Amino acid sequence: MCKRFHAYYKPLSPIPQDALFPVYSERIFVFLATVYKRRLFSEKQGITGGQAAPMLHARTASPSSRTTSRTMNTVLLPVLLCFFLRPAVLRLLAELLRAVVLLLPEERLPEDPSPAQIEAALDHSKYDITVIDLHGRDWHHTAPDGRQWQVDKNDFSITVDGVRKAFDYALIIIHGTPGEDGKLQGYLDMMGVPYSSCSMTSSVITFDKITAKRTLAGRVNLAREVFLRRGKAFDPAQIVAELGMPLFVKPNANGSSFGVTKVHAPEELPTAIEAAFAQGDEILIEECITGREMGCGMLVAGGREYVFPITEIVSKKDFFDYEAKYTAGFSDEITPVDITPEVKAEL
Repeated sequence: MCKRFHAYYKPLSPIPQDALFPVYSERIFVFLATVYKRRLFSEKQGITGGQAAPMLHARTASPSSRTTSRTMNTVLLPVLLCFFLRPAVLRLLAELLRAVVLLLPEERLPEDPSPAQIEAALDHSKYDITVIDLHGRDWHHTAPDGRQWQVDKNDFSITVDGVRKAFDYALIIIHGTPGEDGKLQGYLDMMGVPYSSCSMTSSVITFDKITAKRTLAGRVNLAREVFLRRGKAFDPAQIVAELGMPLFVKPNANGSSFGVTKVHAPEELPTAIEAAFAQGDEILIEECITGREMGCGMLVAGGREYVFPITEIVSKKDFFDYEAKYTAGFSDEITPVDITPEVKAEL
């Protein structure tokens, strides 16, 4: 998953025990798709997959290891290898059950695809799709008849009418927590489930603006800032004297411009700080840098890096706020951007 971020840093604090199963207000749809992928036991081929879905293949098999899914490793494979060591049986074992998890917010932003759109885009000849609703600690699947089945968070599986499904891949499409801040990534790492977004560490750093900024300090030019925690005393006049006008006030760990204010006059600063603190316990106050805004996404898959075309964002509002992001006609996103080859190469 590609994401734009503004750069900021603070020393990483210990992750609370409850962070693995965060209590958050938004509800999230999780699609669980089962993929059946034939794998050939061959020294040349191993079990590599096609380029279209390189992340699906997190495990490999060779004549020496015969690695299969966790279920077959623990139960079926030893029995079958002992009693039925025949090529036909080995070919049967090569049919491994693979599960893909797609996570979508139920309370979606205007740009988000609906669960039905995601489901329709999947190849139903490969994927058996199950919808799971996440709400805080409650992760459940609702069957067509209305019955609900809880996800077993001990191994990230679900059992419906006595049939257990284990999930082997996560496609994370969630704004904010827990999909962009490293919480789901950390949980999936512990479960051994590969996922589509960047790593837990990268997610934690890039979602937390001050952390990202201090990580990037000295490598790229960054806006000057004042970092405040709730309860910490501050002097608005001193902030204005240090950063000048206009300036931006924003939550430290949030997205979609929630709680962001562009301050044009010193008397507006206290109200802007209050609005930012309504979104979290840490905020940033930054100087305004006037210029062009551009984004360049990158996808890493199958050991390769794919750099997307550069896009320029031209807001028709005072800045690229929530309305400009998600309401048609309030901004233009121009791809490819009109820049010189030298600037393109630098970006």
